[in-house]
Amino acid sequence: MASIDPSKKLICQLVIGKVNPADPQLQPATWENLFPLANREGLAPLLYWRLQSTGWPAALPRTVRQSLAEVYYGSVAHNALLFSELDKILPLLQRENIPALLVKGASLALDFYPEQGLRPMVDVDCLVPRDFYRHAARLLRGLGYLPGNHDQVPGMHEMSDYHTGLKGGPGNRVIFELHWGLVSTPLAWYAAPVRWFWEHNEPWGGDGVTRQLTPLAHLVYLSGHTMLQHGGSQLLLIWLYDIHLLVESGRIDWNELVESVAGFHWGGVVAKALRWAQAAFDTNLPAGVLERLDQVSEPAVDQLVAFKQRFRGSRLMYDWYSLIALRGISRLRYALSMIFPQPAYIRWRYNPKPAWLWPVYYPYRWLRMLIEGIQAVHNGILRAVR
Repeated sequence: MASIDPSKKLICQLVIGKVNPADPQLQPATWENLFPLANREGLAPLLYWRLQSTGWPAALPRTVRQSLAEVYYGSVAHNALLFSELDKILPLLQRENIPALLVKGASLALDFYPEQGLRPMVDVDCLVPRDFYRHAARLLRGLGYLPGNHDQVPGMHEMSDYHTGLKGGPGNRVIFELHWGLVSTPLAWYAAPVRWFWEHNEPWGGDGVTRQLTPLAHLVYLSGHTMLQHGGSQLLLIWLYDIHLLVESGRIDWNELVESVAGFHWGGVVAKALRWAQAAFDTNLPAGVLERLDQVSEPAVDQLVAFKQRFRGSRLMYDWYSLIALRGISRLRYALSMIFPQPAYIRWRYNPKPAWLWPVYYPYRWLRMLIEGIQAVHNGILRAVR
């Protein structure tokens, strides 16, 4: 059973209006503790909006109110910047006949939130067909958007990953995540078929031409993003609120949901995400739907979710997740790229000073991998894999 920290639960209850902000138990010290937590969890703009609409409680310290206002207006301004860049990028993709699906924040902010600034966004996520990815990336480079990462060996990123972060826009403050897959590389043994997501799309409200995922497909994707991509280890309340809003919209065909996720073994993934949303926001779920999803779960996928939740944080673990997602020759190629990345990657990754010292960073890299590997074994990684 999902269990939410009491302070996080209180923030969730305030956001959905189930706790009165003027409750005498909410003292100034309580508000001072709640603000940084709400900010880290992505709920500060929503909390500001809720308090503004219901009336500011007398116990709310002025400094906390000012901080909430700064985060709220900062989110409004940043989202306005992101959407203004979308106004440039999307027509360019359309003129080149490149299909595009908006996912996560840029889609949800317009369709499910009262104001677009209430859904904080670090970046914009856009899915294009694999065959159009390179063309789309070239078009974005023409607008000044450049990749922020380097391949360990040429071609490895496209094989082992599913998106590229391109940075550009005014002051390089915009990150455009260009996807050709969702949650994992399409080559991963646990990947959901990207074709299924393309089959479940609808018009996006921003321009009426661009497409976005349907609520059902978005619920499936966000569940995978939260529980499978991040393993629940970096779970943010704003992600659970996204799921909560999708469920509460009343636009989910639950029979189709169960049938679809059974086809690609994500029953346990979706069930776990829904349990977390319910624990945080008291999400209303149809009777028996969690049990039905559990019945179509796949133990190997559920074990991977639990594994990622237990082991997180180091670069080695990120590479390990990428490695175990692949099979056959692809896995071997990725393992070799971890051990012997190209010199350009070493120079970018470690930024040696002076620059000619870059060869020294190969043994340094191997030593770090060895130390992190020993720590992972000590913490029970082998037991977790079994």
